[in-house]
Amino acid sequence: MVLSILNSLAGYLIAKRAFGKSLNTFLSIIFGSLGVRSLLVIVAAWYFLSVVRLHQLGFALTFAISMFVMILGEIFFFHRSYEESKRQVRRPVTELLKKKWVGEPAYFMI
Repeated sequence: MVLSILNSLAGYLIAKRAFGKSLNTFLSIIFGSLGVRSLLVIVAAWYFLSVVRLHQLGFALTFAISMFVMILGEIFFFHRSYEESKRQVRRPVTELLKKKWVGEPAYFMI
């Protein structure tokens, strides 16, 4: 469980630093860190199963459930952060309702 908490905490901190950057930079930071974190988790899982000799079924079940919960938390963080940033950029409704004319307005008779 500690392994998945550390993995998610690292993902959270990296994602927090990546927000506000350009889309390409953001995606490269997120996916690059995902690859590095995945390799570290694989090495740690190998260590705990081979060297420390933890019970395989107990480790696998605990690891799978805790990773599922922590990754779900990361997804909710991304969604919440995206929605908050989208709300800050939004224009007021009155501005959206104003008509913008290009050239001479066209008058139609109804």
